[in-house]
Amino acid sequence: MPEILNRFNIRPPIPSWTDGTAWRNWSRHEAYLRSLASWKPYQVDSVASESLRVLGKTLPVTRQEFQCRGLVVGYVQSGKTANFTAVAARASDVGYRLIIVLSGIHDSLREQTQNRLNHELVRLGENWTTLTDSDNDFLIPPNPDGFAPGGTVLIVAKKIVPVLRRIDAWICMVGNRMRDIPLLLIDDESDQASINTKGNRRDATVSEMDVPDEKINPDTAPTKTNALIRAILHRCPRATYLAYTATPFANLFINPEAFDREVGDDLFPRDFVVQLPRPEGYTGTEELFGTGVERDVLRTVADEDVLQLRRKRRKKCTPIYVQNEERLPQSLCDALLAFCIAGAIRIIRGISEKPHTMLIHVSHEQKDQIRIGESIKVQIRAWRMSEEVQPGSMLNPLRSVMNDFGDVSLPENVNNN
Repeated sequence: MPEILNRFNIRPPIPSWTDGTAWRNWSRHEAYLRSLASWKPYQVDSVASESLRVLGKTLPVTRQEFQCRGLVVGYVQSGKTANFTAVAARASDVGYRLIIVLSGIHDSLREQTQNRLNHELVRLGENWTTLTDSDNDFLIPPNPDGFAPGGTVLIVAKKIVPVLRRIDAWICMVGNRMRDIPLLLIDDESDQASINTKGNRRDATVSEMDVPDEKINPDTAPTKTNALIRAILHRCPRATYLAYTATPFANLFINPEAFDREVGDDLFPRDFVVQLPRPEGYTGTEELFGTGVERDVLRTVADEDVLQLRRKRRKKCTPIYVQNEERLPQSLCDALLAFCIAGAIRIIRGISEKPHTMLIHVSHEQKDQIRIGESIKVQIRAWRMSEEVQPGSMLNPLRSVMNDFGDVSLPENVNNN
């Protein structure tokens, strides 16, 4: 009986336009991942299958003309960069000649992404050329049409208007040659800055009576970042736009029929949406806030503690501050001490080289955060001074907080008291 059931469970593979590809770059990238102790075999297998699934849903790169729009949704900090790196490796193998990665709006993220792709694709792969490096964002090259007969050009750029304008101008210079240069544009954190929050200029064939005066109402044009991304895609006869995000709501609410007469279709993922699998051992919002949560990790802040930082009827411009500079709210003191205890336990267990950070977020205003940060420094100095003047004075506060940890396993030679 098991044999019969297994036969019925076998499904023939669905043919894909990527079948028969010689995976030169992907094979090298895969071998590199498997050589890393931090990557388990099943994790590499997942990246392999998911990157192939994503690429297989795009339109065949052999078409003379195409405009493809797709969306890849992953969990927060769950391997989206690993996925689009693998997709880029495979894209090079199937014939994409230009790959542009829009890596956020900050230099630090762009540099981090550039270094990773340089190492995992350019140095390890075959026939890559990069027009950006860790120190320099995109600049128009001296020879704009410098594409070799084969290989792939990589650009890792910030998603800001000046950089996008340079890329757009460069593609204009290449001109009709772009017909022979399939483009894959990967938009990391695609719900940030890429969404059009203004309007679209109507088609010129529409009666002038129905077209608003753009000089009077400039909001008829799309937002600049959105318009430039659309313009870059519009200038390339063979282009795929691949959006990556963990929060896809803004992307999915783009009007599917939105069209601008100058920059073309909007970025709605009309061709496909792919959900990446949940990584094994992943801790996210569901584990912390979902139904049936077993982890006892949340503590409700008392109302009186909230009022110490934020008055009930606080005006929009009123700053947040600690009313008693010598005393932080009790819940914040407990959280600070819990962080210190957790750090000590990590050191005892031999975990000292991995990052250990704490986020205290009481306001979206930077000036409020700086003010609270100074108050926290005052509190920590007071604790240290108290311990120096009267050794052991911090034991009771630490014991009180540690009791809330529940059972903690420590080495035998460590006194739990």
